[in-house]
Amino acid sequence: VPFLEQIEIYDLNIPKAKALADEFKDNDIPVTAVEDLAESVKTSDIIITMTTAQKAFMQKDWMKSNATIVQMGPCDFGTDTVEGADKLFVDNWYQVSKSKLSPVHALHEAGKLNQEDMTELRFVAADMAKGRDNDDQQVMYVSLGLGAMDIMIAHQVYKNAKAMGLGTIVNLWDAPKYV
Repeated sequence: VPFLEQIEIYDLNIPKAKALADEFKDNDIPVTAVEDLAESVKTSDIIITMTTAQKAFMQKDWMKSNATIVQMGPCDFGTDTVEGADKLFVDNWYQVSKSKLSPVHALHEAGKLNQEDMTELRFVAADMAKGRDNDDQQVMYVSLGLGAMDIMIAHQVYKNAKAMGLGTIVNLWDAPKYV
């Protein structure tokens, strides 16, 4: 993001957040740990969560009306935040709509949200759909991650390491039990 001026990180364990921020002390963009999540979010243009939370904790009234919101965990934001976004994006509609912790699932089950109401990110990447239409829109991306993507990336890393003669062969067993 070319206009990024600062990065603020938050964790329930403040010392861990500070330690992570310290890892980036030589970065061109200042990274600081914050102790007040709500105050940080209220002034942020981009909000990205990556948690293992089992219930929503981010409040809709914390978000700027034109914020970009990215939920990488299952349920960091409530249904009101999803409903309040001007544009909604997902990595995979089927996966997100079936994830019982996802606010998308709850809205879909309630009949308030359908596949037509969201855009899969692949369509934006292929220039078949538009992302943000204007600077006043609040956009939200709900991601659960795609296992197939993880496998593809891991396979490419393996191929690159093998081609460069890197890595260590590890025998997980003397003889496979199920082959």
